[in-house]
Amino acid sequence: MNLNHVFVAAIAVAGVQQVAVAQMPSQVSMCITTAIGPCGGLCQPFDCAPNYTLVSSNEDMHFDVAGTPNTPYVLFVGIAVPGCVRLPGIEGALAAWTPAATFHIGVFGSSNEPGLACFAATDRYTMKVPVVIPGVDLRYQMLGVNRWDSGPAIGFSRPIEVRTR
Repeated sequence: MNLNHVFVAAIAVAGVQQVAVAQMPSQVSMCITTAIGPCGGLCQPFDCAPNYTLVSSNEDMHFDVAGTPNTPYVLFVGIAVPGCVRLPGIEGALAAWTPAATFHIGVFGSSNEPGLACFAATDRYTMKVPVVIPGVDLRYQMLGVNRWDSGPAIGFSRPIEVRTR
């Protein structure tokens, strides 16, 4: 076997491993449920591309969040912008205009939610949407602790972009 074949095989294996790592479930994840249904998913790996949903003024939005048991988490919102900003030492990336506004801080319980692929604890936060003009795009994210796919690390969830209608 020639050295070029070994090199190409090594690159192919490394590429497959990178894809597998990027697609592993993440404990730091969230789902927003509005009147039209759920958006996002628990254990979803980080992706800069947001999930999308719609919401109306005075409607309840339910945030189902997942993370490492017995750790804190922060829910925040910012204006939607293209792309993401990577921050040193934090998994994933910030996908909202900064400064983002914190609207809830919580702590996960001590037990894992049965049946979740990422062995995470879960929590729920509900907020009533304020009166907002139609067509405003806001990005919601969670910052929490992930111990599932890379050891203890602070990380961002995949963003969810919400448009007011």
